[in-house]
Amino acid sequence: MLISLGVWLPVSREPTGYMENSISYSSIEDVQLLSWENAPKYCLQLTIPGGTVLLQAANSYLRDQWFHSLQWKKKIYKYKKVLTNPSRLEVVLKEIRTLVDMALTSPLQDESIHQAPLEIVSKLLSENTSLSPQEHENIIVAIAPLLENNHPPPDLCEFFCKHCRERPRSMVVIEVFTPVVQRILKHNMDFGKCPRLRLFTQEYILALNELNAGMEVVKKFIHSMHGPTGQCPHPRVLPNLVAVCLAAIYSCYEEFINSRDNSPSLKEIRNGCQQPCDRKPNLPLRLLHTSPDLVSQEATLTESRLKSVIVTSSEIHVEVERNNTANHKMTASVGNDSEPNLIDCLMVSPTCSTMSIELSAQADRILACYVEILKMLSDYEDWRPALASLLQPIPFPKEALAHEKFTKELKYVIQRFAEDPRQEVHSCLLSVRAGKDGWFQLYSPGGVACDDDGELFASMVHILMGSCYKTKKFLLSLAENKLGPCMLLALRGNQTMVEAKLPNLKEVDVRYTEAW
Repeated sequence: MLISLGVWLPVSREPTGYMENSISYSSIEDVQLLSWENAPKYCLQLTIPGGTVLLQAANSYLRDQWFHSLQWKKKIYKYKKVLTNPSRLEVVLKEIRTLVDMALTSPLQDESIHQAPLEIVSKLLSENTSLSPQEHENIIVAIAPLLENNHPPPDLCEFFCKHCRERPRSMVVIEVFTPVVQRILKHNMDFGKCPRLRLFTQEYILALNELNAGMEVVKKFIHSMHGPTGQCPHPRVLPNLVAVCLAAIYSCYEEFINSRDNSPSLKEIRNGCQQPCDRKPNLPLRLLHTSPDLVSQEATLTESRLKSVIVTSSEIHVEVERNNTANHKMTASVGNDSEPNLIDCLMVSPTCSTMSIELSAQADRILACYVEILKMLSDYEDWRPALASLLQPIPFPKEALAHEKFTKELKYVIQRFAEDPRQEVHSCLLSVRAGKDGWFQLYSPGGVACDDDGELFASMVHILMGSCYKTKKFLLSLAENKLGPCMLLALRGNQTMVEAKLPNLKEVDVRYTEAW
């Protein structure tokens, strides 16, 4: 254990006479154990300018502890002085290697034994920005042994991130950074306390994606983190990977989020708009205010729109007329300035503009990489329950949910949840509590992410009906909010919707009943 001797080295209860002033570690020229015959027991001899100082410990263990601690302090001071003003790179590399060897062979057991050399090198790199990339790599290779069992300090993480961005194909990324990132993912408990570790992990994965094999290398890395067995032995790997993915995906939309002129509002998105709307107030948004004239206008418009929905089969010509439910939902939202729920927005608003959310080329690459990682995570059966629970309260920004490319790619993950027979997985498709939107609402017909005419929605209904959700409450909720889409799917021959037999079918036109 490393000890600190404080500001002064006492030989009596009060500092008087020769020891009245403190002795700095830099003034200690030599430290020796008294080993001659008839020497005082358990004593250390410190050589300082102008004399010597004897320290007597209570036992040999404490004496050795003082001895190694003083030697460590003395050497660390020397390396700080030498590496603060480096003259030649050859000298710097030699001193760093010697410093690393000293830290690895020290008999002391303390966190600062390995962290102090890393902080010295981190300060060296931050103060000498003119070093070439090759010099950077040589320094990284020199400190690599210390990184095997220690997290890099924040400044060193920033330097590693810069190296990953500038030289993603460097062998240092594979040979040195891989075990460091693996250790971070296995042992980190909270990225909130060390956000630069998360950023370094994020940049490392992006560097792997820049290699010739691309996503195949990333896939092998994810597999190495899971392990060859069916059950991952490291419980922190999945939460850490999900945290890295969420932060990376948010960074893709950060510029778009900060641009208020382009970013769609949450109300626009939840009104069924996949693309950003014009900033002029449109009709569905004006319904959020208490204006009876506007309500009546929108009710008339919605009624005419719903009446025009025609479903054609070989023998049946059905006209959908469900204006009473639509009118009830619109009048219920009047006078309430809160944002509408996705489950109340069954029709995509036609007033949205066709302007698409456009990300930069770099943001597109980052988005594609980390959405693909989420797909990989969902393929592991033992990870799927924890992944579903981590994604149950939708953790993505509203701009991502308005981005058609993102929701289309993420549909694979939701499909994996819908195919899993375990209740702890597919139950996460529903919202975490009443009034919150879940994946079931988001990917249902009329939801902002539905682009497959309800195929995924039917899969979710099928798996939910096969579990404890085959209850009157669930079916009533489905009939109340999604009756129209369910009937359209049933008329198209979807077996799940045909077998559902929603409770309020008797309220529907007789033509629906005959068709069912």
